[in-house]
Amino acid sequence: MKFKVTLIISTYNRPDALKQTLNSILYQSKNPDEVIIADDGSNGDTHKLILEYKKRITCPIHHIWHPDKGYRLAAIRNKALKKASSDYIIFIDGDIILDVNFIEDHLSIAKPDYFVNGSRVILSEKVTRRITSGRTCSNILEGAKNKLNGYRIPWLHKLISGPTKSHKRIRGCNMAFWKKDLENIGGYDERYIGWGLSDSDLVIRLMKSGIKRKNMKFLGICYHLYHEFADRSNLFRNQQLFLKTLKGNV
Repeated sequence: MKFKVTLIISTYNRPDALKQTLNSILYQSKNPDEVIIADDGSNGDTHKLILEYKKRITCPIHHIWHPDKGYRLAAIRNKALKKASSDYIIFIDGDIILDVNFIEDHLSIAKPDYFVNGSRVILSEKVTRRITSGRTCSNILEGAKNKLNGYRIPWLHKLISGPTKSHKRIRGCNMAFWKKDLENIGGYDERYIGWGLSDSDLVIRLMKSGIKRKNMKFLGICYHLYHEFADRSNLFRNQQLFLKTLKGNV
């Protein structure tokens, strides 16, 4: 089955991390057909970085930006989704370093009527400082959390993969969908302002529409650069929205 894939990268005022994400795209065993930067209101430094990498990355790169009016990740992802020209969409965050087989792995397990939930290794603060400052890092897993997520074992993935009905442990920094399935449910719910649960809400609505979930353990390896916890002052409101989605016939 042949289809095109768009890689959507969400970012906000962290060009040092986004640079590492874009660097990792340069070495993919299989390139995406396009890259879209979903920018939640970054300043000019991010724009300059993207212009630099437009000259280096072989596929088209589009920079989708809206003004900084607070944490509006759901809204900027929807804008990026509308711009996407591919059948299949992979979402990552702009502080994710991709394993060389990341795109190829996603394409290998893409299946109609399924979305894919991946995992990630959380890098230590020490290693993150080394990487973002351009210094050599001999052991990327030093002090990392979830080290098991850093093992790429295709045969083991085949043994444990399969559909699941759970909506828990959703990782918005590594997920993939058919574009038509997202359009069918109206994309992300833009009422989610601030950190928390917009990805889970999306997943619940997809599953209620008949789309099944498949986990990507031991494939699609990626590394999450360290950062402080996001402001969670709006989490309670988001939780109330999510409960309505979870309990209702949405």
